[in-house]
Amino acid sequence: MYVSPTDQFYGLMDKLEESTKCYSSCNQIMEHKDYLEIIKFSYDHKALVIKLLIEEIEEKPNVVWLLLLGDITKKNPVPKRDAGKINRMAWWWIKWYKLNRKKVNSYEK
Repeated sequence: MYVSPTDQFYGLMDKLEESTKCYSSCNQIMEHKDYLEIIKFSYDHKALVIKLLIEEIEEKPNVVWLLLLGDITKKNPVPKRDAGKINRMAWWWIKWYKLNRKKVNSYEK
């Protein structure tokens, strides 16, 4: 049975959320196999994963999704003064995406 990349991604996100819901350390989450599985999945679906993560943080900012964006893009658009401020970090990432959408979309080509 075919499962779309979008559905695969949301399945991976749900699995990560469920398996790390009791974790308090970002480092623990970033080392978790399900987090690393999303990174691995992004190798073949980078533009899609970035777009879906941006959509998620537009709706409800989440530090894990912000960390994934950094790991996947190898970028950090957040100024030091806003580090740790989840809503501000989300704002910077959304701004970065809007400015770089064409480049991000070219990742799939």
